[in-house]
Amino acid sequence: MKSQLPLTPRSCGNGGFPFMSLPFEIRLTGLPSSLLRVSKELYYECRELLFIEGEFAFLTWFSSGVWAARWFMTALQPWQRDIMRYVRLEVFTTDLQGTYVDEWEELCVLWSQGLRGLRLKILGGGAALLGTGVGGGSSKKNLSTVQVNDAEGNVAPWIPRGLKLMTRLEQLEVELLIPNWDNRMKLDWCHSLEEALNEPEIASHDPIRVICVEEVED
Repeated sequence: MKSQLPLTPRSCGNGGFPFMSLPFEIRLTGLPSSLLRVSKELYYECRELLFIEGEFAFLTWFSSGVWAARWFMTALQPWQRDIMRYVRLEVFTTDLQGTYVDEWEELCVLWSQGLRGLRLKILGGGAALLGTGVGGGSSKKNLSTVQVNDAEGNVAPWIPRGLKLMTRLEQLEVELLIPNWDNRMKLDWCHSLEEALNEPEIASHDPIRVICVEEVED
């Protein structure tokens, strides 16, 4: 993810070598897990590196990325969950509607204290998403299943019960894989999402930047 926050080097209590003061490139060059067993001092110097600097990806291979992420996160220690900074998550449109919002909410609670950057890939069919001003009152077959705002203009539940809970989130990158959607429709939807996230009655932290992205093949 972009705009990763710098680490603050910590000095060793007994005057030993401060691993975290090494250049970023060196710290990420093939750090073997066996190194953590050398000493308690080195273990405590290195153990947070993966969670603070790394990006965790949860994809929709056999099931929703929400399921995979919840399974992984519940297996972590609280200190590990709280320092995880960057995540790439793939979801289906159905993950953000109906009773599935409960599972989405559980996952976002686990990310509520530490996550700074999230790249969200939303997979849907047809006109599966609709933001304010997107769709222009089209026919019923284009009615959204995952909305930014409902018919009454209220923010859809998956936003306050999910994204809003991530109180440290700074940037949200959204990739929309929706057939028949052009770039204008995707940009409009992401703009509507950013407005909804930063409404005074919804926002509980600094403004979140929403960026519409797409994957470019080599």
